[in-house]
Formats: sequence, C-alpha cells, structure tokens
Amino acid sequence: MFSLLRTQLSVSLVTAVLLALGGCNGATSRDVPAAAIKHFEAGDHNAAAIELKSFLADQPKSAEGRFRLGKALFALSEYRAAEVELRKALELKYPAREVSPLLAKAMISSGQSAKVIEEFAAINLGDKASDADLRTSVGISHMRSGQRDLALAALEQALAFDPNYSEAKLAKARLVAVSGDVTLAEKLIDEVVATDDKNADAWQAKGDILLYGRRDLASAMDAYGRALSIKPNFVQTHLARIDILMFQADVNGVRKQYEAMLKVAPSHLSTKFVEAQLAYLDTDYSRGRVIMQGLLRILPDNQRLLILDGAINMQLKEYVQAETSFGKAVRADPTVALARKLLAQTHLLMGQSSNALADISLLLDSRTPDPVALSLAAEAHLQAGNLNKADEYFRRAAAVSPGDVGIRTSAALARLARGEAEVAFAELHEVSRSDKGTTADLALISALLRRGDLDAAMKAVVKLEAKQPDKALPAYLAGRIHLTQGAREAARRSLEIAVQRDDSFFPAISGLAQLDVADKDVFGARRRLQAALVKYPKNSEARMALIELRIFEKAPKDEVAKLLGDLILADPVFAPARLKLVELHLANRAPKAAVAAAQDSVTAFPGNVDYLDALGRSQLAASELQQALSTFNKLSAMAPGRTAPLLQIADVQVLQGNTIAAIATLKRAVEMAPTDGEINRRLMALALSSKQPEKAISIARDLQRRQPKNAAGYLFEAEIEATRKNWTGVIAALRTGISNAPAQSTPMAAKLCVAYLAANKPTDAESFATSWMRDHPRDLPFLSQAGDLLLLRSDWGAAEKYFLFLVKLDPNSASALNNIAWLMLRQNKKGAVTYSQRAVVLSPKSLPMLDTHAMALADDGKFDQSIDLAKLNVAKAPEGHGYRLTLAKVYLAAGKPNLARPELEHLSKLGTKFSESAEVVRLLASVSPR
Repeated sequence: MFSLLRTQLSVSLVTAVLLALGGCNGATSRDVPAAAIKHFEAGDHNAAAIELKSFLADQPKSAEGRFRLGKALFALSEYRAAEVELRKALELKYPAREVSPLLAKAMISSGQSAKVIEEFAAINLGDKASDADLRTSVGISHMRSGQRDLALAALEQALAFDPNYSEAKLAKARLVAVSGDVTLAEKLIDEVVATDDKNADAWQAKGDILLYGRRDLASAMDAYGRALSIKPNFVQTHLARIDILMFQADVNGVRKQYEAMLKVAPSHLSTKFVEAQLAYLDTDYSRGRVIMQGLLRILPDNQRLLILDGAINMQLKEYVQAETSFGKAVRADPTVALARKLLAQTHLLMGQSSNALADISLLLDSRTPDPVALSLAAEAHLQAGNLNKADEYFRRAAAVSPGDVGIRTSAALARLARGEAEVAFAELHEVSRSDKGTTADLALISALLRRGDLDAAMKAVVKLEAKQPDKALPAYLAGRIHLTQGAREAARRSLEIAVQRDDSFFPAISGLAQLDVADKDVFGARRRLQAALVKYPKNSEARMALIELRIFEKAPKDEVAKLLGDLILADPVFAPARLKLVELHLANRAPKAAVAAAQDSVTAFPGNVDYLDALGRSQLAASELQQALSTFNKLSAMAPGRTAPLLQIADVQVLQGNTIAAIATLKRAVEMAPTDGEINRRLMALALSSKQPEKAISIARDLQRRQPKNAAGYLFEAEIEATRKNWTGVIAALRTGISNAPAQSTPMAAKLCVAYLAANKPTDAESFATSWMRDHPRDLPFLSQAGDLLLLRSDWGAAEKYFLFLVKLDPNSASALNNIAWLMLRQNKKGAVTYSQRAVVLSPKSLPMLDTHAMALADDGKFDQSIDLAKLNVAKAPEGHGYRLTLAKVYLAAGKPNLARPELEHLSKLGTKFSESAEVVRLLASVSPR
C-alpha cells in the first residue's frame, strides 16, 4: 500500500509547493482584456462577463480570466456558474488565497453549506485577510446547518485573524440574535456601521434585527431602504421588504418593490419567483404556471417553489399536478403546516377524504390546532359521511380566532424550509413571545425537536407552560423531551403532571404505561390503561394500547385477533385496529385471514389507500398474484403521484415471470422520480438478472447524465462492472465519478483503492491512496470505508494499514482500534492486546470489542483474564453463537479441551444455521476422544 510516514511528511511539503506555484496563471498568451476590467470596476458585471467569455473562448487556460469571470458571475448572482469558473481557476493554479474565499461564498449562496464545511473547515490559506474571509464562510455554513457552537468558534477564529472584519462581525451578530441576545447583535452591527455607513450588508443585518428582534416594521423598512440605496441589486433586501409588504397585505407596495427589483436583477430566480407570486395575486394563473415550470427545472426540490406551483395548479383545476407538487413539498419537510393543509385541500377536491385526513393528522394532534386545519378536517369527515365528527370540527374551527399568527408562523416555517434557519427561529421565538395563543410555540417546539436541539426545545416548552399552566400539553411535551434525553424519572414526573391536569389526555397515559413496561411493571401498565378505559369507555386508543400490551405478553394469537375484531366492531373508523389485524395475520403466516381482514376494510372504506396497500400485500403473501396486481394498479390510480405502488406492481410482475413488464413499470417510476436511487438500482438489477448488463450500464449512465454531481450513477456502474469482474470498467466509472461528483467522492475513492487491488495494480492503489490523503488529509471516512472493504475481501494486511493511519489521525476511534487488533490476530501478529485494550476503554459495553479483547488476551498468554471475559460475554448474550465459539477457542488456547468440548457440542447442534459451522466441526474433531 502506501507509506504512512511518507504521506504525513509529504502533505505540508506539497501544500507549500502548491502555494509557491499559486501565482502561475496557466497557459495564456495575452493578458485579460482591459475592457473587461474596466467594466467590472464600473459595476457593469454583465458587460464584463461578456468580454471575459469572449476572451476565454480564445484563451481557455487563462487562470486570471477564469477567476475574473467567476467574480463577475458571482456579482450577477449566477452562483453555480461562478463556482465552475472559480474551480477552473484553481485547477489552473490561480492563487488559492484569492479564489477560495469567493468560491466558498458562491457555494453558500447556491445552498451548499455542508460542502463548504467539508471542503474548507481545515484549510489555512496563509494570509490573514483571506483566512478571515474563509473562516467567516465556514462559520456561516455551520449556522445554516444548525451547529451554533461550531459557527461561533469559526467566527471567533475569523475575528482573531482580523478583529475589524465586518462580515465576521455581522455573521456573529446574526448568530447571537438567534440565541436571544438582540442587544449584543445591535452593538456589533452598529460598530460596523460606525466605521462604514456605506456597508449594505450591515444595513441589511440591522433591518433583520429590527424586524425579527424588535418587531419594528417601519424602522426595518428604513434600514432595508438604506441597504438598497447603497447596493440596488441586493436581492435579499428586496425580498425582505416584499415579505413585510406581504405581511401588511400591501399588494401595490409589493408591486412597486418588484419593479425596483426587476430593474437591477431581471434574471435572478428570486425576481422570477416574486413575478409568479404577483401573477397568482392577479389571478393570471397561466402565466404563473409558465414561470414556475422554468423555476422548478432549476430548483426541482425547493419547498417554497413547490407550494406556489401547487397553489397555481389548484386554481387551474390541475389537481393531479397540484397533488404532486404539494406531496413533494411535504416530503421535503413534513413539519411545514402550509404544505400539508394545501395537500389536504387538493385531496378533498379530488374526492379523497381519507387521504385529506391523513395529510392533516399531524396538525390535528395539537391541543390548539389552527382553524384552517380544523375546517379541512370537518370537510373531510363530511365528505366521508361522518356527520358527528364533521360538526365537532366545524364548531372547534369557529371557536378559534386566527389573528395574524398563522400567517407569521407559516412565513417563518417557509424561511426555515429555504435554509434561513437563524432568521426563521428568531421569528418563531418572537411570534411565540408576542402571541397569547400557542400556534407559534408549538411550531417552534416541533422545529427544534426535529432539529435535535433538545435544550432549546425545553426552554420553549417552559414558555408554553407559562401560557398554559393548567394544560396537559406542556407537561407532556416536557416528558417527551426528558425521555429522549434518557432522563426516565424526570419524564415520568412530567407525564404524571400532564395526567393530573387532564386525565383524558391519552398520549401522557400511554407514555406512562410504556415507562411501566420498561420498568418491568406490566401489571401497573395494564391497571393504568384499564383505569383510563373505565373513565372513557369509547377511547379506542386505550383499548388499542391494552391489545398491544397483550401482544407484548405473547398472548395467544386467537385472543389477540378477537380483541382487535371487537375493537373494529366498536369503532369501525379506527384505522389502527384494522391495519394491526392484517399485520397480525401476516406475522402469524395466515395470509388468507389477512386477505379477508384487508378486504373487509377496503369494502367499508374504498377510498383509503392504506387499506388498499394492506390488501395488496396480503394477496401477495397468499400468492394471489393476479389479484395483488389488480389491487396495486387501483392504488396507483388513486395516488398517481406516488412511486411506491409502481414498485409493488413490479414485484408482482417479477414473481409472475414477466420481467419485461416489470422493467417497463420501473421505467414509469423512474420518469416520476428520476433521481431515486432505489428505483434505479432495482431497474438495473432486473436488467442484470435478464442477462442484459449493457442495459444495466445504460440505466446507470442515464442517471449520471441526469445527476452528474450525484455519486449514485457512478457507483451503480462500478457495481455492475464488478459483477462481470471487469475491473478496468470499475476503475473508469469510479474515476469519472470522483471527478464529476467531488462532494460525494469519499465512498468512490475507497472503492477505487480496492478495485486497483482486485485488478492486480497495487502500485496504482498505493499512488492513488497517497495522493488522496495528501489532498484530503482529514478524510477519516475514506480510511474507514477502504479498510472495511478490504476486510470484506479478506485482504488483512492492506486493511490493517488503513486502520493504522486512521488511528493516527483519530486516536479515539474505538472501531478502528478493534479492527486493528482483530486483523493482527488473523495475521498471527503479536501485540494485538495493546489495541484491543484501548478499544475496550473507549467502548467498555461493546460486546464485539470485548470479544476481540478476549482473543487478544489469550494470544498474549493471559488465559485466566481471557476466559473470564469470554464467559462474561456468553452470559450477557447466550444466543450470540460467535461469543461461544470464542470461549471454546480460548479454552483450547489455554490447554483445556475438556472445557471447550461442551461449548463446541452446543454449537454443533445448530448445524449450518451457524455461519462458522465448518470451524466448529474442525475444532470438535480435534478435541473428540479417539
């Protein structure tokens, strides 16, 4: 492989050489045109770009030309194109200290924050101004990824390089504002303005603080106006003013702001988006749809675009397309209420009441849902014929006063969806403080929980508690958070408070019952649930929880089936009982009974897609292939925007032996979701099973063309070529993938090393690994994945080298230390116990690592310790047959064959069910009496 010491020493040397070469501008025969420079300095970036493109057509290897074109494109907000040119400038050896900071900004602006962290977090450019700039971009990227501590650390580093660097101060101001310190944020911004009152970014930040921190709309509009007077093409500032005007329902104001935006940024995507919004407000839906089609071709997964596209199609009565757009928006972020409500409304217009109820079910779980969700639920129940339920929801909707909270909360969630996390959370905090209701509080808590910020979520729950001191919901939410944190006693106390406040609040009762079971108090759980059912006999959730408890106790199958049947009779619309009955029959290998139960549900509720899905799966299990195919086709017709039914149809067609039809079905699925890796994988697998490897490769390359920056297509091609042992093809596919998809290149790089070895090219493997680690000196996943792949190939020596290098970079990697010890044992090398001991110290409860340590101790002659540890592992996991085999081996190593024999005889009874059966037979023969 490669020399680890040589790699470490070469990194700094190569970096120094690259920096020394940084001033070279590539192969160019003449300077960048003076006209281009003049246009740029005059602020005419479009003219500069035209001049530079013309120049580069003649001089494509001009590094300075590429850099200046990248700057011009960045100024024109063409961030992706700017990134391409800036990377070419780097390839042509233009100084990294000039290119990298601008490249990072372009990547942030095009939504690649995670990639900025990956690529630049560990880079030092050797120039204070450049490093301050780059560290600021890394900090902003951490902010957008929700990593506040890392963001603050990066920004402090930037200010250490340059204490007066305004961009770092402004980024820090935004960060501390999100944490609630509005005063410090204003102080930082005012420091920047005091030294440079022409700083448009500072006035933009001041406007944000006034708007979201102080809720002073008029002053915020003035601050944004100052920013635009300095920088008229500041698109984000135009959008901020438009957001305020939308909030104030000032359509004429929006129109005027759009006209100003159009003059300075006519081709910007945000300008087009505002144009589509105005078309919607003007009821010019046809024009709006044309604009949205163009935008979605560029940003197909942007939630805000999808929501507006769905709304336009709904007005045009194009309900199938509206369903598709809203469905994608919900999948992009299931917590955004607006997308769910609009999807429910679309399903109602399509006559699919059950789907509509499913769409808004999460919104109805809240104790204080918004009136729109309640109205939609009422309409859905009315459509399904559930008149009592419809009346209940209509009355609840009428009792709720909407105010402006729903609008502001939806706007904040929309900002969160488009990646403006710091601003969105600041707005949600502000709405929750100013609103006497709880809509914003619940939205904030939900978003924080989804983000994994449990401490902030608990603080938000405390604020909710202050508004609802006598309600169960705050205490219940606190209990959930405590449980997630592993604080079970605190969770129990909170849930008990919730029940004391409202003994009908079943989620808290259910949570306490689950804690009882975890504490091995099944009787207490049953008593708790039965008490709830006595008070509220019609509580289907309580009856269902009691049934789940009987299943946990391994009650007879017939008893559980009867309990579920009784619940269905008592509450025919309670879907969980119907679906559970089907799953019970399937688990008990009674597919005919499952078909009967599912068919009964479909007959009762023919519009319910969950029941149709259950019926199709049951028919498939019962080998009723034609019936299953018919059911899945119905399901596909009911949900034309979903790919899952098509995959199920393809499964049936494969079982029927109709591979051609299955391939055609999967192609339909690919048309609906062209970038779905699982669908493409299944399509390629079918092509391979049909002995059409070239067809499979064609599918992989189609995916590459559709998503050149996605590693999946290249990995698929490599896998296909590997099945043919065409290592040259594997290598070519992986090298192309690494070049085209650098952000996802680590797994391809790891596989490439292994492919070189499989092709008997160890020198190439060593050369590539050395160059990779030189260019990616902290790429620990590369080392780990390459080591794991070599383990699978049983290339012990090569795998050991990768893990050894990984441990040098990360001494606390327990898995790598364990792998080294295991590999040394496989190679009969001494010293494994040193590594296994370190692994166990880091992960003292890991049975696999304790198992390796037991073998290493035996190899080191410490038999008593080894036997004790191996016996302990078997006691902890008596069904862990590998641990028992280790115990037998340790006994043999200690010269105790009589103790090894019972363990081996126990394992021999497993036969070939145990993967190491051949080893058991061999060892047993060696200890059996002759």
